[in-house]
Amino acid sequence: MERIRIERAGHTIRTSDDWKTYAGPKSPGQWKPERSAYELARAWCEPDGPHIPNQLRRLLDSRPETRSARFDVAMPEHRIRFDRHGGEPRNADMALVGRTDAGKIAITIEAKADEPFGATVAETFSNALERLIENPRSRGVRRIEDLAHALFGARPKRRPSSP
Repeated sequence: MERIRIERAGHTIRTSDDWKTYAGPKSPGQWKPERSAYELARAWCEPDGPHIPNQLRRLLDSRPETRSARFDVAMPEHRIRFDRHGGEPRNADMALVGRTDAGKIAITIEAKADEPFGATVAETFSNALERLIENPRSRGVRRIEDLAHALFGARPKRRPSSP
C-alpha cells in the first residue's frame, strides 16, 4: 500500500471520519455508502489510513509518462483557479501534486457515483459561444481559449502541431 499525505485547509486527514469533518459534502445527507464523496474517502483512507488506491496506481503505471509518479500531497475538495476571469473556481474532488522522472505533475479526480460527468468539451464550447452572442461580456470562450493555450502552448502559424 503506497502511503500519501491527505490535507484539507490545513487539516491532516487520516480516516474517513476526518474526511467527513474536513472535506465532506455540503449536504450531510450525501455522506452515505454508494455516494461519491463517501466512496472516495473510503478508497483513499480505508482500511489502514491514507494511501493511493490500487486502481489509480495501476492506471498511472499503465503509461510511461506517469509510471514514475510520486505524490507529495492529496487534497480533497480543492478549489483551483485557472484564470483571472472571475466566477467560481474549479472544485476538484481530489487534487494531487507530485513529480515524475520528467518533472512536476498535477492530477485532479472527479468522483462520480450516480451523477453525470457533465457536458463534453464540444457542448461546453457551443454553450459558451451562445452565451457570448447573448452577452458580449461573457468570458466562457475566452476561458476555453486560455485553457487550450495553457495546455498546448502557442505554435507558429501554418505549422502543424506535433503528435
